[in-house]
Amino acid sequence: MNSIVIVSVAVLLIIAAIEGFCLFFGHPEKNNLRDFALVIPILPQDGSLKEKLSEIKYYLKYSDFPPDCTILLVDYGADDKQSRIIQDFCAGNSNAHIIPYSALEKKLSEIFAISVKI
Repeated sequence: MNSIVIVSVAVLLIIAAIEGFCLFFGHPEKNNLRDFALVIPILPQDGSLKEKLSEIKYYLKYSDFPPDCTILLVDYGADDKQSRIIQDFCAGNSNAHIIPYSALEKKLSEIFAISVKI
């Protein structure tokens, strides 16, 4: 009975080691985040929007995010000042897009190639 338990544990450890190796080393594109989108809600009366977008811009520039990651700025009723801020942000980021909240589901299904009826 003890030998069966020992063999079972050994087999499980070998399987776990193989899966761990494949997870971290076996995939050739392990650092490539494909189909990645950053969704940023633009809410009315958000007084710190400019600072938030500056932080996001800095983070995207100095992190390992893929350079072609899609940035969706979802408009939930931005005022004129916010609209100028997000338009300036999009002007400096070719992958940034302003969309109304009603188009979010459709846009995400396009990005991730999800077939759903909308």
